[in-house]
Amino acid sequence: MVPFAPGAPRALVAPRGDVAYTVINPPDDNERLGEWGTIARDIARAGGGVDVYVTGALGFNADFTEVFESLDTKVLAVTVVLVLVLLGLIYRSPLIALIPLVVVGFAYSIAQGLVYLYGQTGNTVSENGTSILVVLMFGVGTDYCLLLVSRCPEELRRFPDKHDAMARAMRRAGPAILASGLTVALTMLVLLLADVGSTHSLGPVSAIGVAVAVAAGLTLLPTLLTIAGRRGFWPRRGTVEPVGEATAGERVGLWRRLGERVLQRPSAALAVTVAAFAVAALTRSS
Repeated sequence: MVPFAPGAPRALVAPRGDVAYTVINPPDDNERLGEWGTIARDIARAGGGVDVYVTGALGFNADFTEVFESLDTKVLAVTVVLVLVLLGLIYRSPLIALIPLVVVGFAYSIAQGLVYLYGQTGNTVSENGTSILVVLMFGVGTDYCLLLVSRCPEELRRFPDKHDAMARAMRRAGPAILASGLTVALTMLVLLLADVGSTHSLGPVSAIGVAVAVAAGLTLLPTLLTIAGRRGFWPRRGTVEPVGEATAGERVGLWRRLGERVLQRPSAALAVTVAAFAVAALTRSS
């Protein structure tokens, strides 16, 4: 029944007859609500002098689809630029700043394919999950890459041969990368216990992304770093020239000194950390 037509229910039409609404009950298919909402709006625009608005489930999902349609590209671009700038400021070597991005970008492409195969098997993959996957992989993946990248200069100073240096760096940083990545991936799978569909589907997607990032960090990253060698640290190549096992440890940075203090007094470090978290939690709750 057309709301403005004679005999329309009075509850659907304003007293002056200038505003009316009607209700459409679409099939229960969340995957197509956005598409149907867009179609409904296209039809409404052809109303001929009448302002028609589509709201409710159809309107919400149409807006959601429009907003997130290009979000992956925007988030990816912003994330890449941010990570590149931060790595450039930290290492001041263009190639070393670029290598982790290449590794994570390659891993992201592989993860997208695996997530697609996961969805093809009948599992649900939400748009939220694919959007979050970009930020998750570039955040976590870059962090894992830095564990190895930060170890390379020290080992290059210890060993003249870059292959020996990378082998030593992998023995020291590899277990930490693997343990951290597996912990995060398994933790993501806990989301399978969630009742909300979008949260439930986010778990496997995130776990796939983290696992692929770890695999790339343990295979592709050391390969590229070894190929680059000391030349990759240009224009600061002098900081990675071999000086021998005995004197290589003389270059001690701020975080190394802080780590040594933590090892010397672990109980005090734990107490300070717990106190800081407690203060933050109490401040948040209040």
